[in-house]
Amino acid sequence: RGIALIMVLWLTVMLTVIGGAFAFSMRSEVLAARNAVSLAQVRAAADGALDRTVFELLRPRTTESWKADGRYHQWKDGEMLLVASAVDESARIDLNMGAEPLLKNLFVVLGELDDAAASALVDAIVDWRDADELRRPAGAEAADYRAANSNYTPSNRDFETVGELSRVLGVTPALYAKVAPVLTVHSRQRGINSLTASRNVLLALPGATPEAVDAYVTA
Repeated sequence: RGIALIMVLWLTVMLTVIGGAFAFSMRSEVLAARNAVSLAQVRAAADGALDRTVFELLRPRTTESWKADGRYHQWKDGEMLLVASAVDESARIDLNMGAEPLLKNLFVVLGELDDAAASALVDAIVDWRDADELRRPAGAEAADYRAANSNYTPSNRDFETVGELSRVLGVTPALYAKVAPVLTVHSRQRGINSLTASRNVLLALPGATPEAVDAYVTA
């Protein structure tokens, strides 16, 4: 009788464990299915927002037309609130093609560097993207990175992403956070499009003053 009781208890425990595992598995499957449905809905909504943004930018120009000036536009799709904005890449400063005086002034105005430090950083950027190992006067080539115990050395080719700037010798996280929003690698222009550029980008123009920029933006 004792052995039979023990066997019954063990069987009860096993069935409880199996039932609990099955219930947990079913709960996980339900959550996974719910997450998959939510992800599909959000992805479809994001694709729709992208399509609408393209449509609004390409439609004939009116006073209500959207512009690639970074302004936010929002609307509801069912229970979902969608927010979209478009930014003209030519309104940003190109890391690969931007004129050196423009890059330097960017680091002075937004990066809050002094003239010498800004010039050195521009030299380091050019050394990172040029194909040779010749060090510019205040720049940095592979030997300088090794001497600084850096995990990176110059790629000797154009920047592929703005994030790559954070690897350049002399670029701190704080400096990168200040300048990254106004940089690009896609405009392929030496200058900027002043019609869509933000106030911060306009301030980086050599000779620009806050008063002149504010007057221009207002106009």
